[in-house]
Order: sequence, then structure tokens, then C-alpha cells
Amino acid sequence: MKSINIKNLLVAGAVITAFAISSCYKEGAKISFRSKRDRLANEWSLTNYEVNGSVDDAQKNSWRSGDSMELLFIINKGPAYGFGMQYTKTYSDAHDGKIFSSNRPEQPRTYYDIQNAFRTNVIFHAKMARGGNWTFIDKFRKLRFGIIGNPDVAFDDVTDILEAKIIMLKDKGLKLEWVNDDGKTHTMTFEPRNPKLKY
Repeated sequence: MKSINIKNLLVAGAVITAFAISSCYKEGAKISFRSKRDRLANEWSLTNYEVNGSVDDAQKNSWRSGDSMELLFIINKGPAYGFGMQYTKTYSDAHDGKIFSSNRPEQPRTYYDIQNAFRTNVIFHAKMARGGNWTFIDKFRKLRFGIIGNPDVAFDDVTDILEAKIIMLKDKGLKLEWVNDDGKTHTMTFEPRNPKLKY
């Protein structure tokens, strides 16, 4: 009886180890009890930007408008992605948790100017258009993003616009790496703006 329990325990340990090794990313937790789709779905706030392995503050700063507004990369389980704007956490905390509403912006002209500046200045936003669909590829190691209207981004299609390698995917962080048209490797690190958000 004991030998059967030990065998079952060894088999279970081997299965868990194999699962952890096959599903891990370069950085982050080796195992998680939340699905990859659940961990990915959030409003992501950029915290670091590198080009060819060197920190690029200009690219990082392009995701901010002054010290009050930031561009968010929004991924839902739908599977859709898009971009949104929100007050920075620092600004929001200093103003009693103030939240920006694009339905009723205080100054509509300023809102559109900031939005257009993000679309122009943020390379990632310009490549990704305003939004679209996404899917995991390469055994959950990469993401493929396609523009709205591409019903199945799992297959090669002329509307596919970007593939990104997942370096880290955990509840409190996302790190993506992608290659721009000029051949430079861009690495972006994000933190969830709403850690408890369930899309």
C-alpha cells in the first residue's frame, strides 16, 4: 500500500515538474494556478522600455503626457486588445483617487490632442492601430496581434501586424519583446493598473 502511494506521489511530482518546466517564461513564476489568459487580461501600465537591450527613456516617456496622463495597453480575454488613457497613479493618488473618463473629458480638445499624440509618438501604438484581436502562438510563448476584422489571428494572414515574445507573464507583471520594422528589438515591461481586474 505504501509503495503505491509513493509511486503516485512520484508520478504526480513528475507531472507537476514537467508542467512547470514546459510552461515557464524566461522571467517570472515557474508555476501559477491562474490561466495564462487570466494573467494577461488587464489594463497594463508601462514601467520600463528597452531598445536593443538598452533603456530608452524617450520611448518610455512617450507613454506619458506630462505627469498626469498615461497610455494604457488593454488586453481582455475576449480576445481583444486596445489602448486607453488614464491619469497616472501618482496623479490619481494625489487627487483623491481621481479617475479619467473619456465619456466626459473635462477638456475635450485636450483629450483628443493627447490621444493623437500617443498614436503618433508611441511606436507600439502606431504599429498596433487602435485595437484588434490577439492569440497565443508557439505553445503560449508568443502573442500574435491582428487588426480588427481578422477573425482568426492564429493563422498567417496579411492583416497580422505584430508578433511579440512573452518574456514574463505573472499577476503583477508583463514583459514583451518584439522586433520593429528597422530590425531593432523593443522590450517593454508593464505592471497591471488594476491588479484585481477580471476582463
